[in-house]
Amino acid sequence: MFLVILTYTVPLDEIDALAAEHRAWLDQQYASGLFVGSGRRVPREGAVILCRQAPRDEVEAALANEPFVRAGRARYEIIEFRASSGPLGELAGDRHPESNGGNDTCVVIRPPEAENTVQGLPTFVGVSQESAGAQALCLHLVRFPPGGRAEAHLHANHESAIYIVRGEVEAWHGEGLSEYLTARAGDFIYVPAGVPHLPGNRSDSEPVLAVIARTDPNEQESVVLLPDTHPSYAG
Repeated sequence: MFLVILTYTVPLDEIDALAAEHRAWLDQQYASGLFVGSGRRVPREGAVILCRQAPRDEVEAALANEPFVRAGRARYEIIEFRASSGPLGELAGDRHPESNGGNDTCVVIRPPEAENTVQGLPTFVGVSQESAGAQALCLHLVRFPPGGRAEAHLHANHESAIYIVRGEVEAWHGEGLSEYLTARAGDFIYVPAGVPHLPGNRSDSEPVLAVIARTDPNEQESVVLLPDTHPSYAG
């Protein structure tokens, strides 16, 4: 989603002269489904606008036609964020309120770059509630750098399924991380909800690439880090 901060650059009497045009512009954006909230800043130095999840260029195109901006009487800042819980989380991936909280069409996601996860790994974000309006699953591509390890953690409320695309991984798991497994390209791994685990790349020279699916559309929400939990043996 996007938070837009509009800042006036001229006296308020020049702003008020375009107020009717601004309100008409707002009505158009609400009708299109792009905007979900707006209001004046306090003190009255500008406005704040909340936008649904959408291509950034769509938001920028709408703002370029805002009357204050077009007349050179205001500037704007766009802040992108991930709304993953509460009412905003329900709005994040849904441009169609009538579709019972989810998307009602197919979506292609082309993530521009990796983002670090709570558990300390670079993830190429894929299908989730935020990116596609998913209601019950997420699917991500994860890269373990050579010698890389995640932080020990568990997923309190969802199961995970992992497919190893490239490389070989190792993982300590179970109570106290007392159990150990390895898996290589072509293998699948299942991780039940609530099970502590610490995955890592067995190689010091080759990366690991894995596809991870989870039964929670907000993939990071139920991650519980276990900073005081360490493997009982090297594997």
